[in-house]
Amino acid sequence: MEVLWQNPLSYEHIMQQIFLYLDSSTIRSLKCSNSEMRNYVQRLLWQNSKAQKCLTNKLKNSWLTRQNAEESAFQCSDDVYDMKILHDVIICGLRNGTIEIWNKKTLKKELSLEDQHGSVQVDANDDIVVGVSSDSTICVWNRKTGDLREVFYIHRASVWGVRIQDNYIVTGSMDGTIAVIDAETLVIKKHFVAHENEWGISDLDTSSDVIVSGCFDRILRVWSFPDCEHLRTIDAKHAVNCVSVCKELVATCSRTGKTAGQPNVIIWNVYTGDMVRSLDLSSACFVKLDKDKLVALVAAGDTIIGTHHMVKWPIAKVLILYRPDDLRSSDSNINKPSKTTSKTTSNGKWDVCDGKNKTEILLRYQQTPTVISSRTFLVYSQPRTPGMCSVLDFWP
Repeated sequence: MEVLWQNPLSYEHIMQQIFLYLDSSTIRSLKCSNSEMRNYVQRLLWQNSKAQKCLTNKLKNSWLTRQNAEESAFQCSDDVYDMKILHDVIICGLRNGTIEIWNKKTLKKELSLEDQHGSVQVDANDDIVVGVSSDSTICVWNRKTGDLREVFYIHRASVWGVRIQDNYIVTGSMDGTIAVIDAETLVIKKHFVAHENEWGISDLDTSSDVIVSGCFDRILRVWSFPDCEHLRTIDAKHAVNCVSVCKELVATCSRTGKTAGQPNVIIWNVYTGDMVRSLDLSSACFVKLDKDKLVALVAAGDTIIGTHHMVKWPIAKVLILYRPDDLRSSDSNINKPSKTTSKTTSNGKWDVCDGKNKTEILLRYQQTPTVISSRTFLVYSQPRTPGMCSVLDFWP
């Protein structure tokens, strides 16, 4: 192995075959050993088409069966309100205004940031951590030292969405405005009214060329990024609680869609405004769409998730649905405007009862659970124990 590693270009095909036969735990250890090895494994396995196909199949099996998943846990100082996964860390925004950063490998707390009040949503990159809060502030810290770099007071109501995209910080607020801030200079580049109704913005998400904002008034708006020109308005059909953009698709979910006779999870084409899929699910407060799957947090019954119940410990479930073959990002039909996608047709439904492509995790709660996922990671709060979070690593 030492000879092969010293001559990686000459023996790369042999190294690739060896890596494909290693078990998940060994691969994880190699990735965590140093940044050079992590980048090498990433390139060797995920950026090679033959190896990628093999790993994708293993990854799907790991998500659906949890047989090879490595399970662990950590406990924050208060209930978790929002989470993000960044390389080797998990960033947690807590309900008491604190942000905590935990190492994914050691599950040790690296930083604690305590400059805000109220529930905090978070995002981060290699240089900065950004927290937005129900106290209407935007705080930016140095990622390595934890020093507070700047506090912005540009929103006049609770801030319910934050994303770091390329070299910009994008935030949305219940005052209906979106702000775009340069992540290096911390200069405000844009601050504009995106939603004029009384509800403001409930969530937003970004990609390399669009910002998608949603509100409880059943509206999605698509803006160019970073110029913030209005591209289109989409009738979302339901009150939007969460927005997730994946390439040309955007998934939205609602706690109350079914009460209005509409699906609780819908997938749209960002560039045409067409409805691509609807999912007949229970009340949902979180959705994350990636190139492989959709992860949602839904009520286990017919109740509305996150509200007060007669039952002391209502049940929610983390639902994992693998994308059907005709809903891939490479699907040539997705980008084409369709005259029928907005109608209720059999092609517009996603079969959520297909047991071969779904799995679920049940959770009892009082405070609504928090969930975040990446292609190989799932992290969710355990509401029965304050601050406790479960971590599942599905690396195949």
